[in-house]
Amino acid sequence: MEPQIFASAGGDDTIKVWNLGKRSVIQSLKDTGKGYINQIGFYNGLEKSLLISSHSEKGSVKVWDYKKGVCLAKWEACKQAIKSVLFHPRLPYIFTAAKDGEIRVWNDSNYQEVASYFRAWDGDFNGMGACKTSDMLILAGNAEFRVVQVVKKREEKVLEQKEKEVQPNHRQSLTKDRENPVLATPSLESDYRIRQEGPRVEPGCKKVVDEMSADHRAVERMLTQKIEKMEVDMQAAVVRLETKLAEAMSMHKSLEGCKSRISQLESERDKLTERVNELEHKFKKEITTKRERTALLREFSGKELLDATNNFEVNLRSRDGNWHEHVYSGKLRDGTLIAVKRMRDHASAQIIHDRNEMKTEVVDRLRLLQHPHLLTLLGVCYEESCLVYEHMERGSLKNWIVQGENHTGGSLPWYARFRVMAEVARGLDFLHSDLSASRGGPVIHCAIKPTNILLDQNFVAKIGGVDQALLVPTTPDAEGKTSVAPEFAAHNSQYIAPEYWQSRVFDEKTDVYAFGITLLEMLTGYFSNAFKVIEDSIEDLPAFERALDANAGIWDVDLARKVANLGLRCASPNARERPGMTTPGVGILPVLEGVARKVDLAQSISDHQR
Repeated sequence: MEPQIFASAGGDDTIKVWNLGKRSVIQSLKDTGKGYINQIGFYNGLEKSLLISSHSEKGSVKVWDYKKGVCLAKWEACKQAIKSVLFHPRLPYIFTAAKDGEIRVWNDSNYQEVASYFRAWDGDFNGMGACKTSDMLILAGNAEFRVVQVVKKREEKVLEQKEKEVQPNHRQSLTKDRENPVLATPSLESDYRIRQEGPRVEPGCKKVVDEMSADHRAVERMLTQKIEKMEVDMQAAVVRLETKLAEAMSMHKSLEGCKSRISQLESERDKLTERVNELEHKFKKEITTKRERTALLREFSGKELLDATNNFEVNLRSRDGNWHEHVYSGKLRDGTLIAVKRMRDHASAQIIHDRNEMKTEVVDRLRLLQHPHLLTLLGVCYEESCLVYEHMERGSLKNWIVQGENHTGGSLPWYARFRVMAEVARGLDFLHSDLSASRGGPVIHCAIKPTNILLDQNFVAKIGGVDQALLVPTTPDAEGKTSVAPEFAAHNSQYIAPEYWQSRVFDEKTDVYAFGITLLEMLTGYFSNAFKVIEDSIEDLPAFERALDANAGIWDVDLARKVANLGLRCASPNARERPGMTTPGVGILPVLEGVARKVDLAQSISDHQR
């Protein structure tokens, strides 16, 4: 048995093996049987972790390996209830004592019976104990005990000699080896009765009992002290746990308070955003009224534009734009650079010669559409059916993503692309919300794409092609939606929303679809399958990073994913799933302006550090 190891048994048939040093249960053994567990004993050698047990009713015995938690052997030791069971401290035997006083000896290796001893008692048999320093056993009854020595059988003559030496009134019955002749049969000697030898042995017995009682009380005190210390330690541990739990609850409560405050601030932000949008809308209306009163356009002569464009020289014609658009770079006599666009009808692609149609349908409406991110109209030439716009030094956005043969400026950096996205969104929102030039409804651009997004000297984006949107033939519709000629849609099919091919009608949602495709093209640099590239990689971070246009530099991946998700929502095949322009938090403008602000802030910090 190991030091500081003891066992206890409860009424639930559970034996618990304790380690006093660790103050913990090291093993629990389930010993089911009739009655309660009345005897527990350890094997005394250090090489084995054995424990023996018995029940108050029925004579079954079990041997356990308490370290492994398994029962090694179980057998019926006697027919009556067992009063005592033990491993002998000096001999390789297990001793069991029944209620009627019958003692049986078992081999502690194979658990086979090797001997037995029985002598009737005047009263009840109460128990049995082994001596650590000799081979003696002490058997106890009511007012009577017997001291028995265990010896090994060598020859039959030895038994006969010892039997002769015992007085007739103390003679014992010795049993022979029942199953294994090799093992010696214990003989029982020195059977004393208290009634006959009482006066002589009582003082010594009393002394032994007192010493054993004192030792027992000392052990009980030690166990009590250790148990009390364990209880104190457990109480201290409980206090510590309760303190930590209280701290955790306090932190949780504080966190909930923070979440509530964040929710409140977000609600206030949304209200402020809504209020700002209302004020912006009101401001736009006031600006529109002023434009109607003050906006003036210069009317150019045909000769001025012929001189400015060198008679509309082919080499000065822009390669951007739609299939039927003719835009020329020009230079006025005062050195002002201009862009001259010859107006053509959508359906026939013929130059518009009707002055009234051009003035009413285009010029008068276009002059009211003034916004920082719409191409500025400088004048008109009715003689040559031309519109004169400001010159955009950097050309179209597409040239800064896919570099053409005449382009030497490099690729547009990722942070500049984010700003351009936000600027185009502002211009598109203006077209959808300005009712002054569209006769009561929104202006539907119908062709938002990189070739219609132009960049000035400072890479500020402006939407072109609005004049063509004003020429789109309209069909009567209660919601103010517009339809266009098939030729126009065919040459812009990449940016046409799926529902158009069913309804042949453009509206705000179709513009949002085209804008979504444009966002994805700006992220990837692809102009044929940008939607699929982003859709396939958005959930896989390494794949998404590879999908981004490497020519734009090292992207802020978090911001890029935010824009990519917005682009996928805008280009959703289901029009109902596309976001609105100004929906708080999730709309196109709030998302892109938030991204642009973060880019501007990061660049400001970087510039300051330099």
